[in-house]
Amino acid sequence: MSRFENELTLVDARAATGAKWFDKNYPGWHQAIDRAQLDISDDCHCVVGQIAGSFNDCAKDFFRKLKDRVEHGVLIPQITMNVDQYDQYYDAITEAWNREIEQRMAA
Repeated sequence: MSRFENELTLVDARAATGAKWFDKNYPGWHQAIDRAQLDISDDCHCVVGQIAGSFNDCAKDFFRKLKDRVEHGVLIPQITMNVDQYDQYYDAITEAWNREIEQRMAA
């Protein structure tokens, strides 16, 4: 299994970790997310961007270390990827976040 393939196996766990963090620190966060616009690769349409206005302005306030941002599913891992892999990873992590939101909306 390549490093990239391994990273893809972790997206569900990372989104779940991030969602639990938001549950604790921003109760009801999932209600603020426009799922039609959700795109983890987009500064303003990712989870952090939709909650706080901008990923670049606020991610460091939520998660100080880059490693924590990756582990909480809000930042891509720092590995070498081609354009197709980059898109595939962000599509997968966005879908994982959508599933986390869906679970909370159904509860």
